[in-house]
Parts: sequence; C-alpha cells; structure tokens
Amino acid sequence: GRVSPGRADAFAPCAPGTDSEVDPMNPVESKHTGEVVVMTPETPLVGGAETAEFDGRIRQLDNSGNRCLIINLERMTFMGSPGFAALVAAYRAYHERGGRMVLCSPQERVAKFLSVVKPAFLIDVYASEEEARGSFQAQA
Repeated sequence: GRVSPGRADAFAPCAPGTDSEVDPMNPVESKHTGEVVVMTPETPLVGGAETAEFDGRIRQLDNSGNRCLIINLERMTFMGSPGFAALVAAYRAYHERGGRMVLCSPQERVAKFLSVVKPAFLIDVYASEEEARGSFQAQA
C-alpha cells in the first residue's frame, strides 16, 4: 500500500511496457519502461551538483513530453530542503501538463523527512516501485 495518502488528480493514463534503459554513468539512474520512467537518485539531494543534475533530468523528461514518472528513493539516505524543492517543482511540472509523478521506496530517514514536510496532500508515496507502477496501470 501507500506509505502516505495522496490526492487522485486527473492525468493521462500511462501504458505499461517492457523496454528498459539504464545509464550507469549518471548520478541519477533512469529506467524507461513503456511510458513510465523510473528515476533513482544515487546520492542525497542536498542542493549541490547532484540536485542540479536531478533537476536537469526532470526538465529533459518534461521537454520530451513524458507524463508518467516514478522517483525511486531507495538509495537516498538523506534529503535536504533543496531536494524536496526539486521534487515539488517536478510534481508541479507534471501536474500542470496533465501528467503524474509519484515517489516510492523511501528509506526510514527520508520517509520521516517527508512526513514532517507533509507532501502527502500533493505527492503519492508508495512503499515499493512495484506498487508505484501498479498505480499507473490502475489509473489507465
């Protein structure tokens, strides 16, 4: 189930697929599975080059017209306010275009941070990537 409740907004459905693409040379891993893109930040988002790289990748996806994004937080041990701001900006960009962005697999420290800043009213947070993917399929 979800780690925290979220708001169900109208968005274009995302078709499941099977293609996978991973670029191991970047600090943000991306997997493209059909129309759903999974981004997994490799380091904490604390406002340095890693946050700029993350934000740049989001902008590339936004410019390409992607409408279905999962941010997998499984490797992120810490998130600062700049990282949270980047997530909110990404959520807004997707929402404004009728797309959908969700979070999944937060480690305990990040989950606590998210509960303090209360994004639950905006961003759906799922316990696993599988559940996050299922949420897109359920909405299709």
